[in-house]
Amino acid sequence: MLGRCWLWCGNRCTWVLWLGSASTAGHYAQFYVCEPCLARLHHTIIDYADAMRDAPTDATGFKIPLYIAPEDPPRPEPIRYPRTRHRRPRTALGRLWHRLITGRERPSAPGA
Repeated sequence: MLGRCWLWCGNRCTWVLWLGSASTAGHYAQFYVCEPCLARLHHTIIDYADAMRDAPTDATGFKIPLYIAPEDPPRPEPIRYPRTRHRRPRTALGRLWHRLITGRERPSAPGA
């Protein structure tokens, strides 16, 4: 159908696909995206799944999640980074996750 994309392309008017319903704070709407934005979202989801598969582990052997709540306790050291061959990320967010799971970048504190 013809309409406005809700994602990264700047809300251009184009052919869009219905992605489903989205909700926030008691409101909901039908969610529409264009094909290029859907492809970007698809690649970001693949990058996230790859990063979680290859995520480092803490001293207890549990995988370290990419997202943690502020109230979560710090992970027991040392952090073990896997020595596997990683697939090249497809998105900017995937490249950030890759730097985190390989130890090339440390997670930043909120507001930093």
